[in-house]
Parts: sequence; structure tokens; C-alpha cells
Amino acid sequence: VIGDFIMRISIQSWFVTVFVSVTMSGCGNVDGPRLATVTGKVTVNGKPVPRARITFIPERKGSPSYGGTNADGVYRAMYNQNRAGAELGKHNVIIENPEPETDDAGNLISGGGFTIPEKYRHPGLLKADIKSGSNEVDFALDATNN
Repeated sequence: VIGDFIMRISIQSWFVTVFVSVTMSGCGNVDGPRLATVTGKVTVNGKPVPRARITFIPERKGSPSYGGTNADGVYRAMYNQNRAGAELGKHNVIIENPEPETDDAGNLISGGGFTIPEKYRHPGLLKADIKSGSNEVDFALDATNN
């Protein structure tokens, strides 16, 4: 009788262990959410904007992705330091003024600066729907009607 009791407890424990292991293996992703590649170009009145900061903010709960434009206005979104891309789904996008250019001593270099119109520096106006795979999302900004 005691042997049967111990055998039933061992079998029940085994089933509980298997059940918990199987159900927990689907809970969360150790590497983080699914991401898609996001690249594109930022222009103001047709001219590329160098050194602008771009942020993709998921409309649903999630973490934002960030990027910065190069001299040609081209950016690549980064989820974090080690992972490129943005979460899948709809995002609000903000584009902020370029970082000031400095020389090696930290002195500001004058000329050639761009100003991103205020309306693009807040969530709401610019949107992006990020799909699985590779996404090219260009932003052609208009500075005539700030």
C-alpha cells in the first residue's frame, strides 16, 4: 500500500513537472520580442538631414527603437545596443533636430544646420506600420508649414 502511494505521488510529480516545463517554455522570449529590420531616409524639403534622431514608439505596449541619420539622411533603427530593428506593429514616430556638429576639441562647427519642424518632434503626426522582414520607411518632411 505504501509502495503504491509513493508510486502515485512520483507519477503525479512527474506530470506536474512536465506540465509546468511545457507551459513555461512558451512564456516570454529570452532574446526579447520579434523585430523587423527598419531603414530609410529623412529629408526636409527634399534635402537629406544629417545627424537627426529618429524614434519608433510602439502604439501597443513595447519598447521604442532609435536611430540616427548619416550624412545622406539614411538611418537604421536599433532596438538596443545589440539588436537592430523595431517591434512588429504600428508605431508613432518622432524625428528630432540633428546633434550639433563639433570638432575634436568639442567646439561647435557653424553652418549647414537643419531644424526639424516642431510638428514632427512629437508623437502623432508620423506613423509607421512595421511588418515582418525588411521595412524601408522614408520620411519626406515639409518645413513650409510649421
